[in-house]
Amino acid sequence: MILTYEIDTPTDIKSVLVKKGFSNNLISALLLEKKNIFINGKKYTTDYLLNKGDNLRIVLEDQPSSLIPVEKDIKIVFEDEFFLVVNKEKGLTTIPSKRHYSDSLAGRVAYYYQKNKICAGIHILNRLDKETAGLVVFAKNGYTHYALSKEKITKKYRCTATGIFEKKQGEINANIKRESINGVKRIVDKSGQSAITVYKVVGERDGDSQLSVSLKTGRTHQIRVHLSYIGHPLKGDALYNENAKDYNDFDLTSYHISFYCPINGENYSFTI
Repeated sequence: MILTYEIDTPTDIKSVLVKKGFSNNLISALLLEKKNIFINGKKYTTDYLLNKGDNLRIVLEDQPSSLIPVEKDIKIVFEDEFFLVVNKEKGLTTIPSKRHYSDSLAGRVAYYYQKNKICAGIHILNRLDKETAGLVVFAKNGYTHYALSKEKITKKYRCTATGIFEKKQGEINANIKRESINGVKRIVDKSGQSAITVYKVVGERDGDSQLSVSLKTGRTHQIRVHLSYIGHPLKGDALYNENAKDYNDFDLTSYHISFYCPINGENYSFTI
């Protein structure tokens, strides 16, 4: 990826890179190697004070993913030189795991990159649980991923919870931890990690509630754990709802994600 900056006031290269969100390690590597920095079309070789009107060009090279490519289709929502946005299907892990090694969304994206000769690693902006469907954003290089780690990312989910809510909107603030060392289930416990969920009832049908949920934190199973904690577990979620019959029979979808990219100054927003 090539980044170009027009200088509007005298400054040094490091100051520009710091302002644009480059990590200290990446700045050090770029300034030391020098091969990927160009000023007015010429390679940067020595310390140089940038002047107004100068053109600074940075060439960022990313290493291809070491993941084993999985030759299966992905549902692309959006793609540019910075990001790939994919609609993940329910039941597919975002990354390979011991239980699900042969297929994952990351593996499918690795194949897509390989097939289309895109030199990019796997840099996931928002990881979804296996049974959660919806939007997943991949940054196409480590620099973009690092820059976004400092930005506010708005994520919204839709789901169906059991029962009718007395409070039609609210915030659930309750720490979450793993129930047992090797277990899958999570529980609310003061000794766990901070977790905050905001919900709003958007519809009611047959004694259940349709919700729009946003997260201020991103813990494993957070929505499922929190809704169960307040007495409204997801409909069909047998792990957190003792009245459900089928563990996988629930609907939880990441339907919206938006964020600001400091690299190109663009606001990104996606809704399905």
